[in-house]
Formats: sequence, structure tokens, C-alpha cells
Amino acid sequence: MSEEDRAAKAARAKALLKKRQQKKAADSAAAVADSIVTSPATPPRTFSPAPSEPIETDNRDLGDVSVMPNKAAVTMKVLILIYLQLFQGHSDTSWLSSLPRVASPPPPAPHVAPPAHRVYASPPKLVTVSSDLAVESISQETSALREKLGTLTKENETLATTVNQLKVFETAALQAEASLEAERKHVKELKESYQKLQDDSEIALQNEHQTVALLVSEKAHLTAELQRRDDLESQVEGLENQLESERSKAKNLDDQVFRLKKEVQDARQRAKQSELKEKELFERCKEQERQLQIASTAAAEARKEAEESQRKLRELEEQVQSDDRAERLEASLKNTQDRAAELEFQLTKLKQVCSSLKSERDNLESTAAESAATEAKLTTQISEFQNEITKIRQELSTVKEERGSLSHEQSRLQQLTEAHENTIKGHEEKLVAAASSISGQTRQIQSIQGELKNANRRADDAEKTQKNLQAEGTKLMQALDEMRPKIVELTAVKLELSEKIESLEHTIQNRDGVILQLENDLGEARDQNEQMEEVWKQRLTEQEKRHKEVQNGSADIQKAYNELQEDLETTLASLRNLESERANQHQEASRRLEEIEHLRHFSQTQGEELESLRRELEARKKSHEEEQDFLERTQNEIETLRAEISARDLEIERLQEVVNSPTNSDAPHTLDDEMLSSIRQQHAMDLSAATSQIRALENTIFDKDSLNHSLQKQINALEEQLSQLRSHSRLGVPSRPSSRAMEHDTRWSSLHSHRSNQPPPLSRTIFDHAMTPETLHKRQVSLSMLKARIESETTSTPPSRVLSPVHSEGRSHKPSSKRPSTPHLHRPQFLDESHVFWCHSCQGDLVIL
Repeated sequence: MSEEDRAAKAARAKALLKKRQQKKAADSAAAVADSIVTSPATPPRTFSPAPSEPIETDNRDLGDVSVMPNKAAVTMKVLILIYLQLFQGHSDTSWLSSLPRVASPPPPAPHVAPPAHRVYASPPKLVTVSSDLAVESISQETSALREKLGTLTKENETLATTVNQLKVFETAALQAEASLEAERKHVKELKESYQKLQDDSEIALQNEHQTVALLVSEKAHLTAELQRRDDLESQVEGLENQLESERSKAKNLDDQVFRLKKEVQDARQRAKQSELKEKELFERCKEQERQLQIASTAAAEARKEAEESQRKLRELEEQVQSDDRAERLEASLKNTQDRAAELEFQLTKLKQVCSSLKSERDNLESTAAESAATEAKLTTQISEFQNEITKIRQELSTVKEERGSLSHEQSRLQQLTEAHENTIKGHEEKLVAAASSISGQTRQIQSIQGELKNANRRADDAEKTQKNLQAEGTKLMQALDEMRPKIVELTAVKLELSEKIESLEHTIQNRDGVILQLENDLGEARDQNEQMEEVWKQRLTEQEKRHKEVQNGSADIQKAYNELQEDLETTLASLRNLESERANQHQEASRRLEEIEHLRHFSQTQGEELESLRRELEARKKSHEEEQDFLERTQNEIETLRAEISARDLEIERLQEVVNSPTNSDAPHTLDDEMLSSIRQQHAMDLSAATSQIRALENTIFDKDSLNHSLQKQINALEEQLSQLRSHSRLGVPSRPSSRAMEHDTRWSSLHSHRSNQPPPLSRTIFDHAMTPETLHKRQVSLSMLKARIESETTSTPPSRVLSPVHSEGRSHKPSSKRPSTPHLHRPQFLDESHVFWCHSCQGDLVIL
């Protein structure tokens, strides 16, 4: 029932009470008027009704009622009837339970006893006033009242039993209050647990938000790492492109080195060809020396022939008349002519050799220019190679630095991946813990829901018990309506019980409100829980998706990492190969640089040698020109000598004809002898002049031989220097020691053959380079002294003594007698003791003039 219905019922009950009170007042007034008419001495206060005041019957007994006088019994009867009529007409006592607590009347005060005592205090007056009819009626009524008292006692007993039952109900209500308190405590505990669960759920949500934020940051970090890995892959691709370009450059460098090797081999072949040409030139020089030796031997033979011619002329002077001497002279002249022809042939050969030397010199100059050009090219190429090698070294250093940075990046990425894996594992563990906590929270919520259901059941049971109590209360009120004498006593108890019931109802209403709040909270909590479960499910699905994406991304990252690892291993292997190749190339480059340095030094030495050879060629050219001029002059002189010899031959033939003619034998001999003597003297003078010229020519030839030998010494020294340079240059590149030994052996064999073939005067020039300038000066002084001695010997022999005319037969017989001894005394023999000298400045060198 609602509060408005209760208020309406309370208003109707109040109106009914007012009407009944008015009726009671009217009836009591009429009864008092009748009593006053019948007995006027009775005081009015004894019959004043008090319907609203309760009568205390706690200390009363039935004996007291029987002791009462009749008037009091009548009044009691009237009052009980009034109450019975009132409560019989309106036996519905549900309005009492529906009345609010504020409208409940206060408990009656126990001050009604004095009027009763007062009534008891005046029994004799009442007995005097009453009539007999009233006594009879009262006796009848008293009997009826006694019967009713019996019924009331029974009802009182039933009321006592009901009171006991009410006490039991009070104890049950107290137990219900205790159970309600326990339920409240349990609800408080449930609220606290629910608050704890909310706090835990909020903490879990915060943790989840933190984990989500961490996962988002991890995802961003992983995307950044993936971008960095992409950058690293692009850098690795760039490095691979650089490596490929470096490999192509290395291949180009290898090709250039191969070409340089070919060029060096060509240069070596050219050097070998130049060496062969030098050997050929050396052999040609040897041939020229041999030819010069032959010429010197021919000159010596010419000397011998001149001496023989002088001797023959002397013999002709001694034996002018004999034919044998003329034939000998003719033979000697023929021999001299033959020797002159041979000398001319040798001169033509020398001219040819000089022309060939000029052409070879030109070829050598051209080869020297080509070698200088190739040397310049080689120097430029070497500088370019050095620059390229420095660039390659710098690029290799950069590649090494990038490889170190990549290795650091790889280690850092490995650490980051390990950290990410650890964080992912931690997040997975946190997710598992969150899922377990969520499952625990769901279990707790389910247990709370079960407890709330139990609380609802208990509340329903309490409501049922309350309804049962209300029904029993209504039944009891009906019973109380039937028996109303003790109702005033029980009203206080009832009011107290109603207050307790109201308090219980209030508590039950509060409990209902709390239960409703709890149900609402539970509904909200269920909604929130459902929302949270949906959110958690969504987040779990998102987390699972993210986890799957992260797992896929981690798998992709692992694959990319494995691919990068493989690429790094391949790049490391390629870098190792490149490092080995670079080391090999560095060694090869260093070796080639050493070879290039040796070649540069060798080319510098060759350039210096070529410059010296050019100078020597120029000097040789000048000397050759001088020799050519000298040869032309000697040829002219030889031609003049031939003309003179032919003229002399004609004169000799004419003289022979004159001698052989018989006219001349019969003619006088004085003029002829004078003419012959003069001719002989002139001829002797011419012969001496010719011999002096021949000796001068021999001296010049000897000087030229000495120059040639000095040049030969220089050539030998240059060859030794070249061999030393080749040995030094070939120390870095050991190649063909057998050919080197063969070249050394051939060179020394050629030198030994040259020494064995050349005459003793030329052999002394080989040792000039081992002498000090003092010994050379002493040797030159000794040679000049020997030359002066020879000239003094030639001048000491008078030509008049050899070419003296024969004036008598005795003088003509004297030379014939001295003929065997004159050649030993006056004619200088070649290689005799007078022309063999030993020099104090020489060591074992035989000086022969």
C-alpha cells in the first residue's frame, strides 16, 4: 500500500473515532441524567466517562471487581458495553497498522486510579440511592458479567498466550534485526569488496592503458627501428654498389696493371733489344778495334816494309849495279803498293763502319727519345696509380669505418630486438596476469551476484515473515477486538511493537532501498562489468590483433633480421675477400711501386747513361770527324806518296834501263855517279821524310788507339754500371738468373777475347781506370822519355852514312865486307832489346815501341 492510501485510511479512522466519541458523550450524558433523577445525592464525578483514558488492569484482580459496589459495577458494565458496541461495529483493526508513527496516540497516563478509588470510597451512598429494580438488573448483569469475566479470563489467557507469542515474535524480530545487521555488514563487506574490485579494475585498466601506451610506444619504436633498418638496408645497398664500383675500379686497375706489365715487358724487351744493340755495337767496336789492331799491325808491317825498303835502298846504294837488288826493290815496291791497296780497302771499311756507327747512333738517339717518352708516360701513369691507390685506401678506410658502424648498429639492433622480445614477453606475462585477474574479478562478481541473490532471497523471506507477522497481527487485533478489556494494557505493547515494526519496516524499507541501491549498483556494476568485459574483449581482441601483428611484425623482423644477418655475413665474407684482395693488391701495389721505383731509378740511370752516351757519341762523332779528316789527309798523303813512289819507280826503271843499256856501261861514270848519288841522297831524304811521316801517322794512329781504348774502358765501365744497376733492379723481381750469368760470362769472355786479340801496346789501356793520377802522370812522363829516346836514336843515325856515294872500289868493297854486321849495328830491328822497356809506374805491363 502506498502512503496516500494509508493517510486516507488514517483520516477516515479519525473521523469515525470523533463520531463515536460524540455518540459516547451523548449516551453518557443521558445515563448521568437518569442517575441524577433516580439518586440526586450522588456526586457527578463518579459517573464522568473517560473513554479515551485507558484503564490499568495490571494490578487488578477479579476479586477486586467482585468487591466493587453495585454502582461501580454498573458503570463498569456500561463502559464495557460501550466499548464492546464500538469495537463490534468496527472490528477492522488494520487501520492501526496502517497509521503512521507520528499519528499514533501517546501512551495513556496511569492517573485514572484516583477516581476509581473515589468510587470505591463511596459505596454506602450508592447502596442507599439504588433501587431494587436496579439491584436485580445489576445482579442479572453481574451474573452475565461474571460469565463474560470467565470468557474474558479465558480470553486473557489467550491474550497471554498471544503475548507470549508476541514475545516470541519479538525475539524473532530481534533475530531478524540481528540478521539484518549481519546482512548490512555483509552488504558493507560486499560494497568494500566491490570497491576493491572497482579499484583493482581501475588499476588493471590503468595498467592496461599503460601496457597499451607501452605497446604503442614499442610499436612506434619498432616502426622507427624498421625505418632505420630500411635506411641501413639502403646504406648496405649503397655500400654494395660502392663495392661493385670499387670492384670494377679494381678490375680496371688490374687491367691497367696488366697493361703496365705489358708495357714494362715491352720496355724490358726494348731494353733487351737495346742491350743486344749495345752488344752488337760492342762487338762492332771490338771489330773496329780488331781492324785498328790489324791496321796497327799493318802499320807495323808497313814500318817493317819501310825499314826493309830502307835496307833495300841501302843495299841498292851498295849494289846499284846488280840486277838482283832492282828486282828486290821492285818486289818491295809491289809489296808496298799491295799494302797501300790493303790500307785503302781498310780505310773504306772504316768509312763504312763510321757510317754504320752514325746510323746506329741515330737509332740510339731515337730509342733514347722513345725511352724518355715512355719513361714520362710511365711516371704519369705511376703518379695516377699512386693517386688511385690513395683513393682506394681512403675508400677502403671509409668502408671499414662503415662496416664498424654497421656492426655496432647490428649489435645495437640485436640488443634492441632482445629487449623488445623481453618486453613482449613481459607484456604477455602482464596480459596473462591481467586475464587471470579479470577472471578472478569475474568470479568475485559472480560470487557477489550469488551473495546478492542470497540477500534478495533473505529479504524476500524477511518480507514474507513480515507479511506473516502482519497477518498474525491482524488476527491478533481481531482477537483483541473480540476481547477488549485488556486492550488498553496491550495498546502500549502494541504501540511499542508497532514502533518496533515501524522501525523494522523502516529498516526493511532502508534495507529495500539499500537492496534497490545495491541492485541498481549491481545492475550498474553488471552493466559496467559487461561494458568492461566488452571493452576488455575489444581490447583483448585488439591486443590479440596487435600481438598477432607484433608477432607477424616480429616474425617479419626476424626474417628481415635473418636476411640482414645473411646479407651481413655475405658482406662480411665479401669484405674479408676484399680485404684479402686489398692486402694482395696492396702487396702487389707495393711490389709494383718498388718495381716502379726501381724502374724509375733505372730509367733515371738509363737517362743519365743515355746523356753520357749522347755526350760520348758527340765526342765520338767529333773524334770520328777528326779521324775522317785525318784519314782523308792520310789518304791524300798516301796518294801523294803513291805518286812519288810511282815517280820513283819510273826513275828506278829509267835508271835500270840506263844501267842495263850498253851505252851507259861504256860511258864515263863520273857524272852518272854524281847524278846517282844525288838521286840516291834525294831518294834517301824522301824515304826518311816518308818514314818520318809514317811514324807521325803511326803516332797519330797510336793516339787514336789510345782514345779508342779509353772509350772502350768507358764502355766497359758503363757496362759494369749497367750490370750493377740491372742486378740492383732485378733484386726486387728475380727473373732469369741463368740469362744474367750467361750475359756476364759472354761479357767477360768478350773482354778476355778482346784482351787476347789486341796487341800489347793497347792492352795497357785497360788498366788505366785502376791507376791514380800520379801513376798516370809518371807513366806519361816515362812514355815521353821513351819517345824522346827513340827520336834521338833515329836522329843519331846520319843518312849520309847510309847514302854515301861510292867513289872507289875500295869503299865499295868496305860496305860489302861490313854487310853482315850493318843490319845488327845500325838498322833498328822490331822487338829487339833496344825497343823493349820496363816502366817503373806499371805493374807487369810490357811497353813495346
